[in-house]
Amino acid sequence: MNELEAIRKTTKLELEVFIHGSLCYSFSGQCLFASSLEGRSGNRGLCTQPCRKQYRLKQNTGFLLSSSDICGIEALPDLLRIGIDALKIEGRMRSPLYVYLTTRVYKKAIKRALGGERPLVTEREKELLDVVFNRGYGRGYILEKNVMHREYAGSRGLFLADVDFVKGRGVIHSNLVKAHDGITLYKKGQKIGGFEISRIEDNGGSLTLHSPFGVPDGEYQVYKTKDREFEAILKNIREIEFPTESQKTVTLGVCL
Repeated sequence: MNELEAIRKTTKLELEVFIHGSLCYSFSGQCLFASSLEGRSGNRGLCTQPCRKQYRLKQNTGFLLSSSDICGIEALPDLLRIGIDALKIEGRMRSPLYVYLTTRVYKKAIKRALGGERPLVTEREKELLDVVFNRGYGRGYILEKNVMHREYAGSRGLFLADVDFVKGRGVIHSNLVKAHDGITLYKKGQKIGGFEISRIEDNGGSLTLHSPFGVPDGEYQVYKTKDREFEAILKNIREIEFPTESQKTVTLGVCL
């Protein structure tokens, strides 16, 4: 943040800050490494993401080169104070649902920051952001120094709880699970399967989940990977009228 402020004081050029999405490990040789592994190079825009693979270093095995995704909402007041002109949200390889939700959440957060409101993001907005794509969020180099996330490399959604399943049923204590949400089960880091919740038994605050497929008895990590609102949001996205080729104009610059 201090570097951004120093740069702002020395130039009148428009400044853009990457605020949300996947971070590249950017270790020297990674692009060449990708091309030697699978014949595609990040230098040519075709990275095979070697950082998202498992490695072994002495006694340690895991996603040793995998970084967390950045979520920089907390930095918005300082970025606006400094005078940053544009914020960049990763979206090139993401779903329309992800692009819609992230831009909507950040747009609202910017308005709140400009108005001096707190919090910048509601619990519900944070929940939707975590569910739509989440491989583990960090605050990036804007707000902290540690940007690594080595537990897993792919999106798992929002972690809910460790749940014991017996005869295909598991009891969970969470107010984030509703009918028509989707959940995915993991066991020892391996994806077991997922399903949409068609019914929930509420037993005084504890909810009983019914798996539609065979689940051996045992403890599973439960992640929320689909929200009941997603279908309605996707319907709204599909109804957006995009300009035809003859109506398109080329615009330079970014507007908040």
